[in-house]
Amino acid sequence: VYPNPSGDGLFNCHFGGMEGEIVLEVFNSQGITSLKRTIQANRGIPVESSLDLSQSASGIYYLKLTYAGGTMLRKLIIQK
Repeated sequence: VYPNPSGDGLFNCHFGGMEGEIVLEVFNSQGITSLKRTIQANRGIPVESSLDLSQSASGIYYLKLTYAGGTMLRKLIIQK
């Protein structure tokens, strides 16, 4: 996930090695969901996605990826 921290709330994501349905969720430190999206991944093809959190306040957010192989969590920082 880049850039991180982001000055404008826009993030680019690049994921590899995943297959099938991927659920992307972004939530704040209180657990409130800011964004939720489902995307499809094909074996051997990296997934590119963008996250637009430009309407969100500065602070720390969490990106949760849920896929057939498990769950990943990444910290996102917005510094406006």
